[in-house]
Amino acid sequence: MPSRFVRKHEKPANPYFELGFTLLLEAIALFDMIGDIYLMIQMYVYGHTAWFTLSVFTTLSPFYVCYVPLLTFQKNRSKLQEETKFLKFLNIASLTPFIVAYLLLMDIIYIIVSVIITPAAMIIKLLTCGIIDMTNIEEKLDVLYEILFGMTDMDIKGFRRLRTISQLSFESLPQIFL
Repeated sequence: MPSRFVRKHEKPANPYFELGFTLLLEAIALFDMIGDIYLMIQMYVYGHTAWFTLSVFTTLSPFYVCYVPLLTFQKNRSKLQEETKFLKFLNIASLTPFIVAYLLLMDIIYIIVSVIITPAAMIIKLLTCGIIDMTNIEEKLDVLYEILFGMTDMDIKGFRRLRTISQLSFESLPQIFL
């Protein structure tokens, strides 16, 4: 008896649509980060201590929300694989306030890859009519993420989603009310 819930054959996602959508979202995140830093500097320069402090708190809060899940992730990862000296250093550093710098660096590198490297690879592939194959760039970037952060691309995307959702709560909503 045929099931009524049989899946139809789904077409794979259009890589150009996915690239464009990711590029748009990461460009918005980049300009948001630049704007936040610029505003904080201006508030500090003009002596608005209360607004500066509130802005620093609301900008850094999403990174602190990622703190516990990151520690849990690192703990589970260390059980599954052998750690290098660099990863041991990162685990120890994550117990300090350097975790914010670590997560900020992860954000910056991911934004640079999404806004500059991936579109450039796609443009090179288009301009050379596929002669220069750039499809394995994702695998190379995954190795880069593994070396720098001990995470895969999917892990970093998960932490970025968590940060984005908490950013909406801690940064965007208070700005709307102000």
